[in-house]
Amino acid sequence: MTHLPETDRIVVGVDGSAASLAALLRAADEAELRHVELVAVRAWRASREWLAP
Repeated sequence: MTHLPETDRIVVGVDGSAASLAALLRAADEAELRHVELVAVRAWRASREWLAP
């Protein structure tokens, strides 16, 4: 069994979906239990449809 090092933060990705909201809520609960920082990351790729020709 591999031992993972302790960390002082929990990082969770969000994209606006119901599943990512559930993950964010779970991560918030875990961060509170562990007394660590919660970092929510949102990333997206710009659609080319919005660019002028």
